[in-house]
Amino acid sequence: MPDTYGTSNILHQYSAFHELEDEYDRDVACRLTSRSFQRHGVPAEPDDVDVWDRLNTAAAQGMLDISVERRHGESMADAVVHTALYRMSEDDDSGEDGVLAEDDYGNNDNYDEQEEWDSLSDIFGYEDDEDNEEAALDTILKNNERVD
Repeated sequence: MPDTYGTSNILHQYSAFHELEDEYDRDVACRLTSRSFQRHGVPAEPDDVDVWDRLNTAAAQGMLDISVERRHGESMADAVVHTALYRMSEDDDSGEDGVLAEDDYGNNDNYDEQEEWDSLSDIFGYEDDEDNEEAALDTILKNNERVD
């Protein structure tokens, strides 16, 4: 059992892997690391270890930012919902320029009764899914610029 746990152990194992690779070669490092994983009940072949190292190396070099991806995904979802609410409110006379006030969302009959959300194709009107996704991303970026 290792003396370190959690994040410390991840860093320790990452360093130990690279020490093996430097002292012997990548194939030996992958094989021995694979055996250690398997000994601890993790079914990892040497090719899996190679991927594990490439991903960890990329993360160590700053090529991974999950928080940014999360914020991006949440922004995209917010933009789709906002756009859908805007389109639904265009048929409603309750707001200026078809936009509902934020406190009106729960009281909007169209909003409460809608069983299924429009697709990106329905919202943006392009035939190609990639064009609709690009339009959604453009909407998100424009909304982010307004917030910043």
